Amino acid sequence: MRQIAGILLVIVAVATLLIACSDDKSTTPTPPAVVVPSDSLQAVYAFTSDASDGSGAGNHGTLLGTAAASDSLVLNNNSVDGLDLPHGVLNGLGDFTVSVWMRVLVVHASANMFISGATAANANAFGIWYWNTNDSWVMTINSNNYLYPADTTIIDQTWHHLAFVREGDSNSVYVDGVLIGAPVPVPSAALTVDAGGLIVGQDQDLVGGEFDASQCLAGNLDNLRIY
Repeated sequence: MRQIAGILLVIVAVATLLIACSDDKSTTPTPPAVVVPSDSLQAVYAFTSDASDGSGAGNHGTLLGTAAASDSLVLNNNSVDGLDLPHGVLNGLGDFTVSVWMRVLVVHASANMFISGATAANANAFGIWYWNTNDSWVMTINSNNYLYPADTTIIDQTWHHLAFVREGDSNSVYVDGVLIGAPVPVPSAALTVDAGGLIVGQDQDLVGGEFDASQCLAGNLDNLRIY
């Protein structure tokens, strides 16, 4: 079963990356519409006017603070903007892929949180973030940080496609369709995220709250997909 799931994830990742490479986002803040692969799709957010889920699964998001959906998700540099997603999108998953178009306009000195998953017992149950000090993307699982190889593309204020793939105990990141370094070993246990504890754009210090502006993701996101 794991082998089948792994094959599906690879297919999804490749399909996502082929789509990513077909669109030039370097100069436009409003990426064009794309065809979304449907195998194992948990949710897809186009942010044309709101945070509705286009997968048909009904995993609609809720905009927080002054965040706006206007052909992309606009996240301002503050401690309130974000996107609240249903925790079931990631809760209980072992293998998964998270892909997104991203343009970061303000890079904070330490953490720049893309997505944060929390439980009542552990505010750092899950996370994907850019660590500027180490010039690396990081996946956090149960308070342990697993660093991807160094990559500087996040700091140039233009659009980039990112795909984070966990398959078994292996974790990979693709930037603009290119695998960055070698896969990183990570725990293979299923993710645990509490209701109200899956937030895009902010780091949680408790479930759904205690955000810190110095750790937010300030910029634009588009075509966010979770498999």
